[in-house]
Amino acid sequence: MPFLGCQIQHPNRSAGLQVACYMDAKNLTTDQIEAYIKAELGDWSANVSRLLAENVEKKKLTLTKGLQQSFEEQVQDASGKILGRVIFVFSDHGRHHDMRNLLYTKQPPVEAMEEFVRKLGVSKFKYVPGYKEGKIPSESIAVKRLAWAISKGRLKSYRHKPRKWFAKQFYGQINVLIGRLIEGYQESLVNQAKTGLGN
Repeated sequence: MPFLGCQIQHPNRSAGLQVACYMDAKNLTTDQIEAYIKAELGDWSANVSRLLAENVEKKKLTLTKGLQQSFEEQVQDASGKILGRVIFVFSDHGRHHDMRNLLYTKQPPVEAMEEFVRKLGVSKFKYVPGYKEGKIPSESIAVKRLAWAISKGRLKSYRHKPRKWFAKQFYGQINVLIGRLIEGYQESLVNQAKTGLGN
């Protein structure tokens, strides 16, 4: 049985993560191990990104699609004892949604809310505060009024309940990766034994 490990690293405490794989298999060449791990990491990381995007959709964190569109994964070659590494990156605000509780003590910045309203589009709102339903002012006035109303509303409901989308899904998939790496190693041993018996 090989020594096998996957280590998760949080570089610079950003929203990015690295999963590094180690494997010491005496019956395989380093090139074979590296190629196998790189292929597995590629398949695994694409699957994890898909599962995370589905989870974001399921938890209804898709208002502006910013989080979904920020997912990136990159498989890196071996370096030193690390035989393969995959880096996941996504928007910082995704981690805030995954935390237990957030308490707002100040009103959110109106400028940020204006950007949110612009991304979402004024037409998505039923009415603009200060105007009767069906009557819509110019786009710039509507954006400012809607942003101000959202900002004030956020201050009143200052407790943010989490919509967990990341941790359970991501860390649960680490065991899947380790299982696939061990399974691949065992298959290679069986194939080598068959080849040896055939000679």
